[in-house]
Amino acid sequence: MRNSTGTTAVAVGTKRGAVPRASDPLIRKQDGSGEALNYYVINRVVTRWTQRHLGVRLTPHKLRHAYGRQCVDLGVDIRIIAESLGHESLESTKIYTQVSFQRTRRIAELFGSPGEVK
Repeated sequence: MRNSTGTTAVAVGTKRGAVPRASDPLIRKQDGSGEALNYYVINRVVTRWTQRHLGVRLTPHKLRHAYGRQCVDLGVDIRIIAESLGHESLESTKIYTQVSFQRTRRIAELFGSPGEVK
């Protein structure tokens, strides 16, 4: 196959140029098999990286939860948060709003009620 410069282009494979499907894994093994990495490998890599570079042991689950909570704190619509986290029901996403309300309550307690002298 010739491209616009006149040189021959060789197709490397259908996988590389193919449009990814929603069911395709985001992270694949580098051995050429195209298989998805399993949860334990990803968990170990993320946990070690965050411990080494951030000084805190974070798991993919904790990062996901922090993302959801941060979105709520920033005022992102709950339906958008649910979609970005892959929740089929808004009930699953309401957990993040409850955490946010608890956080808000703690902050409010620091400042006291309006008119109250501390």
